[in-house]
Amino acid sequence: MRPVVVVSNNMAYKYSTALTVVPLSTKIYKKRNLPTHVFISAYKTEGLDQHSITLCEQVTVLNFDRFIENMGKVDEETLGRITEGVQVQVGVFDRYN
Repeated sequence: MRPVVVVSNNMAYKYSTALTVVPLSTKIYKKRNLPTHVFISAYKTEGLDQHSITLCEQVTVLNFDRFIENMGKVDEETLGRITEGVQVQVGVFDRYN
């Protein structure tokens, strides 16, 4: 069991049976400088007890039945940095290819 950030768009959330997610880790000092790792402050995020880091290189899809509970949400600025981390992973930026 691992917390995740949902990165699917609102239409997917409304009509799909699965959502695109990015897993979190509390090992925030391990490889923190990777462009696919985004720090998430527990102070700025609803539902987190500990500071965490997103693992955007592990972006995956989960069926709705795998979700246990909605823990909270990240702020818009953090979600933007997570989106950029996912874009790095899928090759949007030439400098990382």
